[in-house]
Amino acid sequence: MKEINSRNENRVDSYLEVGRSLIGKNEYHLAINVLTEAIALDPESALAYELRGSAYGQNHDIEAAMADFKMAIQLDDLWAGPYNKMGLAFYDKGLLNEAKEYYDKAISLAPDVAIFYSNRGLAYYFNGNYELALSDFNKVIELDPNDAYGYGFRGEAYAVVDEYHKAYADLDRAFRLNPKLFSPAEISVGFSLN
Repeated sequence: MKEINSRNENRVDSYLEVGRSLIGKNEYHLAINVLTEAIALDPESALAYELRGSAYGQNHDIEAAMADFKMAIQLDDLWAGPYNKMGLAFYDKGLLNEAKEYYDKAISLAPDVAIFYSNRGLAYYFNGNYELALSDFNKVIELDPNDAYGYGFRGEAYAVVDEYHKAYADLDRAFRLNPKLFSPAEISVGFSLN
């Protein structure tokens, strides 16, 4: 019996790796099928649900994604990843307050993950709460000083609150860190440094 369990664990791990690889190749439908097989073998695998939820989300099936993230959270409520992904699903639906609640939980479980602050900062930004957005974007940069998105998002927030010199400096830094992220025209559009 121990040998059978070991073989099943190896199969599940293989399915998870293949599913992750297919997601990376934008083969979402195939990833969903493979990860469904992993779940059939191990219905207690929070990772399988989280990965399949990601594939559903990328395949624009937000409701199925949310159901899988919910199951991943039920199976492992101390893992920050599914909370962040659920936040992204609510964000995609335009439900920013609900998204923020899930980002809050992800941050409480893993306070050193920059992307969680970035995601919550965007929810604040699009809710018009620019000061809290700036606070989260500051935290992104504190955690990862080379995060081009952190500088870009903070620059956008600075522009909205009329801190144009700071906005320009951040957008310029974002462009230097990742020239594909912003074009030079985008950095200077919309405000003057005079």
